Amino acid sequence: MLFRLAVIFALAATLLFSCGGDDTENENASAEGKQKTGARKWSYDKANLEYRLIASELKLAQMKKTYFVLDFKEKRLLLKLGGATVWSYPMNIDADNSDELNDFIGRFMEEKKLLVRPVTERHLFAATEKSSDSVLSIVSQVVRADVSLMQRDIPQRFEIHWGDGLTLEVKTEIAGEPRSKLKNAVIEFRKVLQKPFGEATLSIIMDAESAMTLYRVADRGLLTLVNPET
Repeated sequence: MLFRLAVIFALAATLLFSCGGDDTENENASAEGKQKTGARKWSYDKANLEYRLIASELKLAQMKKTYFVLDFKEKRLLLKLGGATVWSYPMNIDADNSDELNDFIGRFMEEKKLLVRPVTERHLFAATEKSSDSVLSIVSQVVRADVSLMQRDIPQRFEIHWGDGLTLEVKTEIAGEPRSKLKNAVIEFRKVLQKPFGEATLSIIMDAESAMTLYRVADRGLLTLVNPET
C-alpha cells in the first residue's frame, strides 16, 4: 500500500511540474492563447491539490498510526492505517446543508493552507453502559486495544472538535444517560461564546456499532486529513 502511494505521489509530482512548465511557455501568447493558459491554470490548481493530498496521506501512512479522513469527494468518513481503510461510513449530509458544508471545509483548511489537523477534544454527552463482546471485538481490531480493557459505553451523542469552532456531531438511536450534566452544559455554553467568532458543525446519524468505533479512536491528537473536493 505504501509503495502504491509512493508511485502515485511521483506521478502527481511529474504532472504538476509539467503543467507548470506549459504555463510558463504561454506567458506571451495571443489572446486566444491566454484563454487556453487560463484553462490550464485551473487544471494546475486541481493537480496541485491532488499532489498535496497524496503527499499528506503518504506521510500519514508512514507513521503507522490510525488517522481519520473526511472525504468530501466520496462523501465518506474513513479510518485508515498504513494507507489501508479499516473503517468507513457514509456522511449522509443533506444537499440543503451545502453552505454549512462549504463553511466547514473552508474553516478547516484556513483558506486552502491546511489539509491535516489534529483532534483537539472529544466529548461524550450521553451513552448506555452495555455493549456485547462481539461488538467490542470488532472495535478492538480497529483501535488495537485489548477487549478486556475497553469501556462498554455505547454513545448516544458525542462530538469531535478540531478547534476554531470546527465540530463533528454524531448521534445514534441508542437511549442513553448523560455522562456529566455539568460538563455538557460547559460545552454548550462554550459553543455559544464561539458563535461571534464563527463556527461550523456537521451532524451525522450513525448506527451504534459504527459510532462506538469512531468514538474510541477519535481521541485528542488523532490526525485528520480532509479531501475538500465536493
